[in-house]
Amino acid sequence: IKQGGPEKFFRELLVQLRPKEKVVEVIHNQVVVRNISPQLLRQLRANPEDMAQLSPVQFEDLVADRLRAMQFGVQIVSSTYSKDGGIDVIAWPEKSQFPFLLAVQVKHHQNLNLKTGSKDVRDLAGVVSSPHFHAGVLITNTAFTADAKFFADNHKDLLRLRDLDDLKRWLEGDFLLEYDWREMPEQIEVCSGITVQIPK
Repeated sequence: IKQGGPEKFFRELLVQLRPKEKVVEVIHNQVVVRNISPQLLRQLRANPEDMAQLSPVQFEDLVADRLRAMQFGVQIVSSTYSKDGGIDVIAWPEKSQFPFLLAVQVKHHQNLNLKTGSKDVRDLAGVVSSPHFHAGVLITNTAFTADAKFFADNHKDLLRLRDLDDLKRWLEGDFLLEYDWREMPEQIEVCSGITVQIPK
């Protein structure tokens, strides 16, 4: 990522990472297809709390599946970035006319009473502040602590939080509430000195 600058990084990702129906990950030089079955989606729609019984990898796959349903191109990169605590998935709008990279971190809890705290939000903010990404989203199957919400609210230009209530909507194919529109930035900087206005 560090060599060649963000423009080269964008070009390489947008040309090479084009999974359409399946989520693909390279593990130890072997391509692995990861996908969520329609049966599992039906089960989770009926009982969203069952997400707690998924493994962390299955939960990551579920998030990737829902992002693809939102017309994002998706690349799971947790095997590459697992040590930095910052990114599990890179996503980009497939129909966009300009490069926009979204860094996605997922936080899975088997105990539904556990909340995701500000440390995870701060870790993602550190990664998203690099020149390679335009925004970041932290997705959990439970909820966020008050300090995590406070930190994200003070970094709305970079961060979004999505919790169990959002995942319930996503399972039903309901991807956009009014607040999602309000949270979208009015413009983004695609590279140094060049900004694009986002229509609402």
